[in-house]
Amino acid sequence: MNCHSQITPSMSGELSESRLFTLSPELLCIAGGDGYFRELNPVWEKTFGFTNSQLQASTQRRK
Repeated sequence: MNCHSQITPSMSGELSESRLFTLSPELLCIAGGDGYFRELNPVWEKTFGFTNSQLQASTQRRK
């Protein structure tokens, strides 16, 4: 898993709108420091069976 922590909001918007993000067969996401997903590519929904809205509503940060 690759993680980049210095993604600015403008970079985030550019990445989520790119063809690479949308068409990649890999699980790609943009997550905030608070543990919530900001953007998920369509593979997440296909792989886990939850809508992207459902996945974005729950935190992924461990306590």
